[in-house]
This record gives sequence, C-alpha cells and structure tokens, in this order.
Amino acid sequence: MPSEFASLLRELELIRRWRPRFNVQGQPLRRRLTFVCLGRAPAPYLFLARNISSRVQTAFGPITASKQAQEAVRRLNDWFQLRDCSQPQEMIFPDQGELFPGIRPAGCLRLEIGTCLGPCTGTCTRRDYQQQARRAREFLSGNDLTPLQAMQAEMQAAAEAQQFERAAALRDRWTAVHWLAERLQRVRKAQREMSFIYPVVGFDGSRAWYLIHGARAVAVVEAPRDSATRKAAREKIAAIYRHRGELLDTYEHADSMMVVMQWFRKHPTERSRCLSPEDARAC
Repeated sequence: MPSEFASLLRELELIRRWRPRFNVQGQPLRRRLTFVCLGRAPAPYLFLARNISSRVQTAFGPITASKQAQEAVRRLNDWFQLRDCSQPQEMIFPDQGELFPGIRPAGCLRLEIGTCLGPCTGTCTRRDYQQQARRAREFLSGNDLTPLQAMQAEMQAAAEAQQFERAAALRDRWTAVHWLAERLQRVRKAQREMSFIYPVVGFDGSRAWYLIHGARAVAVVEAPRDSATRKAAREKIAAIYRHRGELLDTYEHADSMMVVMQWFRKHPTERSRCLSPEDARAC
C-alpha cells in the first residue's frame, strides 16, 4: 500500500472480508455494537438494534452493546413513559374512532406504576404520546438534557428527606442514563469534528485525498493535479459532504471510525494538515 494509513484501512477491509480466526480487532462479530433507535409505529419507543431499518424514525450511536446499554434504554422508556411491550400488542388511541369505544385493560403493570402512558388502553391520545417521543429524541440528540437534571434533583430531594432507599433507586436510574448520554455525546463530537479531507503522500510519492466523513473514511480520490482530477475531486466531495448530519447505516462502519480516531490520536499533528470540504473544493 502507498502509505501506513492506507494499509490500516486495507487491513480492516481484508479482515472483514475473510474473517481470519486469530484476528481479534476488526472482526464483524467480535465488537458488539448497537444503535439506540426510536421507531416502530404506531406508538414509537426506544430499543437497541444492530442495524437501522426503514421502520426506525431516528437512530443514535453506535455504542457498545451491553447490559448497561439495555438498562439505560429501559430507564429512558420509563422516564418518558413510552411503551416497551412486544409488537403484537395492539395500540389504541382515542382519536381512532372505534365502533365500541371503552377502556381496555393494560397489557402490563407499567401504566399503574406511572412508567407508561398506556397506549394499549385507549386512554392516551396520539398527540400526548408523540410529544413524549419527541422529548426522548431531543434528549438523545443532546439538545435537551433537562431529564438528567430532573433525575438528579429528585435524588437529592429524596436524600435530604432521608428516604435513602428511594434515593439509591434514583441514583441507579441517573447513573444508567448519564452513562448513555456521555457515550452518545462522544460519538456526536467525533462525527461533528472529524469531517474533513486528509491529504496523504505515499511512500512512492503519490498523493491522495482521503474523504473523512463522520469520523470514517468514506472514499479516496487522487489529489488534484490538473483540470480532470480537480473536477473529479470536486464532484466527489460535493456528493459526500452534502448531508453533514447523515447517520451511519450499519454498525459495521463503526470499525472504520475506530481506525480513523485511533490514527489521529496517535498522530495529532496530522490533523493540522487536513482541509475542510470548502477549502478542498477551492483548490
């Protein structure tokens, strides 16, 4: 390969293609990553999934698939009062206009303990439920972190009232949700700050531009040296960086993110050589 950076990307590609038995890093099934998804109509809720399907409204991550992630998602569904029942459970909203309207029995105990709006009972309006789903999306997007502050305030109030068992339960909930918020914040920061063009000079003197988008190497083009290569580079850059906030479509791309992030962590001076998409198109 013409450069060390190119060899790392090529090595990852070969590991994922051939899956050698003794390779630990880069194996598709060794690193268990997942996304926090909001979707599955008619009553969306939060769940973990390794791939983002068309039924998902929005997805966040990837994060490490673990019991802690499952616990955090469960706690968020409880906090925002979103359902977490199985798909066969029928959802009924008052505005659907049933032939024989009435209150249906809840499918579980979460309605009684106040951790679900109960869209299966026909008492929760579609508007109220969608509002809670939007609040969950704002929290996971990092736009509204007031739920963490509210949880911490409840925990402190319970401790001051010497309700230590309740305070401990609230602490466990806050710890799980705070862990998830921190992990998602790291991913957002990497995807936001690591979108640039990385010029690399090979051992043989060749020059290439690696298009890094969302902290992963999306494509490589020949560095502009004449009108033809300049036009090809501009078209490729415009196509890739058109949507800055585009999500990853599969957890497998997270391995590419790890390679890119580790490279610039190991070689911090290389970051100063990178070009923004605007500057690259002007070259």
